Amino acid sequence: MVILHYPNRTVKVRKALSPVETTNQIHRSIQMTEPHYRLSAADLADTGRWRLIIYISARGMTAYLLSVADTEIPAGRIFDTAWEPDKATLLSNIENAVYDNPRVLDDYSADIIIDTDRILWTRRCEDYTEAEDMFCELYHTEPYDIFIHETDGLAALFTLSPGLKGFLDRTFPGTRISSSLSLMADTLSRITPDEPTLYLHCHDSKADYLLISGGKLLCGVSHDVGSAADAAYIIFNMAEVYGIAPAELNVRCDNDSQTMAWLRENVSHLLRSVA
Repeated sequence: MVILHYPNRTVKVRKALSPVETTNQIHRSIQMTEPHYRLSAADLADTGRWRLIIYISARGMTAYLLSVADTEIPAGRIFDTAWEPDKATLLSNIENAVYDNPRVLDDYSADIIIDTDRILWTRRCEDYTEAEDMFCELYHTEPYDIFIHETDGLAALFTLSPGLKGFLDRTFPGTRISSSLSLMADTLSRITPDEPTLYLHCHDSKADYLLISGGKLLCGVSHDVGSAADAAYIIFNMAEVYGIAPAELNVRCDNDSQTMAWLRENVSHLLRSVA
């Protein structure tokens, strides 16, 4: 029997969700509990019933299976492995995680999410050579190590480790690859009201800030998690840079109750709303 691990909060997949929106649900349910559901190897061998979701960061790697045939089955974890951040061993750690878990090499349709703060936004276009040159100068990398995720009107160029793009292209050909930041931006821009809204999402040791207005992404950046006061500084700075009055800005903090409580107590009177 193959044991799958499931989130505290069951994620039910509605047919109305696009693959991108579905993947975002998985990303937002990263915390797992003890196993409580079992599927046979024969069930899992029917790869057409499942979508594989792989989440990669500098600190570890996780793989999930999402049922596309039965909406009552929540997202299930195949494996979850962690390591100390080390640029010298990151690629080999990722390769070993894949080879140690051959289930992920089965013929699943798949999405890969890469968590990285080495990202550059540009307008969506036919030729990204100029943007790639700028990215290489900024992050001291090579063009063949750059991933590109195109969203509505924008494209995110990003990288995590030298050699990773080549490995993923060879091992998971045809798989959709996005950064966690561009994936959230793509989804949130579709559901955000017209008024300016800043989303704060904390995970691991990083905090993602996404500023969206009129259904369009204005800015998406990642910073090291700091104090709530640091978060407030970044929020107000982003608003100022893009000419948004704080009184017009909604702030949404989805998974950091302490930061949200601090913002409500200290700066909510300056903002349109904090939730």
